[in-house]
Amino acid sequence: MADSTVPAQVPLFPRRQGRPQAPAPGECFSRGKASLHFGRAEDFYAAWPAPICLISDGPYGVDGFPGDRRTAESLADWYEPHVRAWSTRSTPATTLWFWNTEIGWANVHPVLAEYGSFLSGREYYAAETVPEFYVAAAERLAAT
Repeated sequence: MADSTVPAQVPLFPRRQGRPQAPAPGECFSRGKASLHFGRAEDFYAAWPAPICLISDGPYGVDGFPGDRRTAESLADWYEPHVRAWSTRSTPATTLWFWNTEIGWANVHPVLAEYGSFLSGREYYAAETVPEFYVAAAERLAAT
């Protein structure tokens, strides 16, 4: 029996012909103060406001999904333009959550260190577990 005191979940994506379909690149869906932009992140960096929290969730260099790098050794080159953009857009209040494998983090860390102003005075977390990662990020966002 459903609990009538819990409001029904509002679908984020519009239904097209009675069923949800994948968003097209460039589409944006918003609810409250949160927005999801679909497409390549580098196409949106300049238009987004300064971030409070950056969440990086792959690639990992384990060939685990389409678009993932085959090896962790290739990650530094892949992440460099993103880290450069994060450094440019961030403020002293920005927190980076870098979710990757231990080997992936080790390969990307020199790129993060190269952009020292990005790490200097800012919080930086490397996370490998989902629950603590998302709970902590949600708590930090809720506190702002």
